[in-house]
Amino acid sequence: MQNREKNIQEEIEKTMQSLDELPRLKGNPWLFDRIEAQLNTTEKPSKTWTFSHVLQPVIVCCLLLVNVYTAYTVFSNSSITEDLNTENMESEYSYMTGQSTDYYIPE
Repeated sequence: MQNREKNIQEEIEKTMQSLDELPRLKGNPWLFDRIEAQLNTTEKPSKTWTFSHVLQPVIVCCLLLVNVYTAYTVFSNSSITEDLNTENMESEYSYMTGQSTDYYIPE
């Protein structure tokens, strides 16, 4: 266990020595000036409304209105809700065929 820790410590020391031996890199002294000049000359985008900024909310509102209208017409139509009522369907079916819905079950 101590041998392993000793090997790890030696590798760390070798790595630190190799970092100390690297030559110091010199940066471009004009880099900051070039970046600052480019930032100053870059045109800022104007805050104008484009067609898509206006069109997207309009389409969303129209779709919402169509959905509300469709839901209102479907659920407020009384003939559809009457047709879905099973008691009305049974009574109409038995009336048309002349059969009763009470079935005979032999004991």
